[in-house]
Amino acid sequence: GAVHRDAIMTVINYLNATKHLGITYGGKLKIPYGLDTFPPGFIESRGLHAYHDASFGKAPHYGGCVVMFNNGAIDWSANKSKIEALSVAEEETATASVAAKKVVSCRLMLEDAGRAVAGPTPQLGDCKAVFDIIVKPGSTARTR
Repeated sequence: GAVHRDAIMTVINYLNATKHLGITYGGKLKIPYGLDTFPPGFIESRGLHAYHDASFGKAPHYGGCVVMFNNGAIDWSANKSKIEALSVAEEETATASVAAKKVVSCRLMLEDAGRAVAGPTPQLGDCKAVFDIIVKPGSTARTR
């Protein structure tokens, strides 16, 4: 109906007005946001890294991630959470897991394309609780 036609026209107008914009790959690699220096293997891997974040509080909860390579996004997603998280750490961990799966997929595709990745891929988020779960021993079964 009319609502769908108006939505389609809005998208077409947006695409027409922004056709000069796009994702740019290449150039001098930038230090990932949130870090002070380049991680090991970052330059050799052409800047492969991922960011992830999730919302927690008022339902519904959302999570999203983006995988970056050579200064541009190569994979991304934003979805309503599929779990019933009881804490921000659980919500962020679920989102970090999705980001990790995307990183593995991108690494495999880059490998298939003859662009092997050196070392681990940095995955950056803003939740200290998730960081602590990953690096500190003694996590509970609920958080693993």
